[in-house]
Amino acid sequence: MEFYTDTVAVGLTSTETAISSLRRLEMGGYCLDHCFHKLPDLAEKAEGFSNIFSVQRALIHYYAGQNHLSLDSAGLPVITNNYFQTFLKSRVQLREQWTSHLTREDREAHYLQTNVLCKQITRSAWDLFKDPECLQEQMTALVYNFTVHPSVETFTEISPASYIAELSQRHRLYEYPKVFNDYYDNRPFNEMTADYTRLLLPTEMQSCSIREIYHPDIILRMRTFYRDRQDAETLQAISSGQFQTRYFEFDGQKYSAARARQLARMLSAVVTEEQEWLQTHDQQAFRYHYTVAQQKSPASAALLKDKYQQILQYQQTGHQLNDQVIRIIHCISLLFNTSEHDLESMPALFDELSAECWSFRMMAENISNSPLYSSFPEGLGEKLKKFREQDCSFMEDMIPDYVAIQELHEISSAMMEHYNNGIILLKKGYLEFILTLESGK
Repeated sequence: MEFYTDTVAVGLTSTETAISSLRRLEMGGYCLDHCFHKLPDLAEKAEGFSNIFSVQRALIHYYAGQNHLSLDSAGLPVITNNYFQTFLKSRVQLREQWTSHLTREDREAHYLQTNVLCKQITRSAWDLFKDPECLQEQMTALVYNFTVHPSVETFTEISPASYIAELSQRHRLYEYPKVFNDYYDNRPFNEMTADYTRLLLPTEMQSCSIREIYHPDIILRMRTFYRDRQDAETLQAISSGQFQTRYFEFDGQKYSAARARQLARMLSAVVTEEQEWLQTHDQQAFRYHYTVAQQKSPASAALLKDKYQQILQYQQTGHQLNDQVIRIIHCISLLFNTSEHDLESMPALFDELSAECWSFRMMAENISNSPLYSSFPEGLGEKLKKFREQDCSFMEDMIPDYVAIQELHEISSAMMEHYNNGIILLKKGYLEFILTLESGK
């Protein structure tokens, strides 16, 4: 049915327009979802949007600029094939006939087959409405009524320009230098072994450079490894029955669920090899930077090593904190999903939450006293101080204290986010130090 409706649509518009619309819909939906998710956070600060669609448009422009996409005469992004080359699609697709939508790639292939040519209309679809801005503001007010509830009139308005400026500032704060091509993004540093500080030979240095270490081909191979590792886990989940499905697709071929175990073993073997390659490449990268630092001075090499080891210490605590917060959130989830028939299990769940709360309190205290840690933001510091005065009790006379539970959820999540951001800043400082070494070569 979707193929049929697409055939009708492309016949009325053209192949080029249909493909462009589908791609813009994907990007526009992503940007609008971003705006929706920000509403509760902004509402807590008595801030909000009077027109969420104007913010969406500004975010689309910002996102297009970040991805080097041009804009047409209507200010809409021109999304080329090159844009999608940076995204690796999962090799495993869970598709039951009649229960899933067509993928964007399938729909685009169908559009291309029709090869309908037509003069494009580049005006915005908002031009179809008599007073688009008024309608957008009315729709925004409805969004607020169904989400954060207070009237938009009670908020201090945030203009699209100021919101994008704040977003851009935050991106610049946590963005790694572009020369590393996202190699260190969203993954931990490996443990340092004795081989890490083994200097490269002069002949090895001649064939090694920062451009070669972080070449786009290296980045693609690394991303492929992480994609395949996730796909291997998905296949194992199908094999164990964790994912209930009769069929799945792997590399475009349809298989029964019984074949998942065999494919999981095959893919896991590839993942193991690629994991060893990535660990070796990580080591080679550090050895190169360490050799460059040693050529500058032994003190520079020692400082580079210290910065790396500090990140490892910070990461270790971060992993422990993340695990602790996940246990708290899981416990809270169990409490709120307990049915009336399981009320006898409630006291045990509250005891478990209390124990996890005390563990979190001890961890927060240790972190705040650690020489690795500088300080908490003012708001978070005050919340932690108030939190430490509580006794981690969340039920009295069989009556749950939902306010205290919410406060635990909020403060543990906020601390985890703040600590993880601290790791990002440490890594950024490390990478910027590497660039100072490169500039002195």
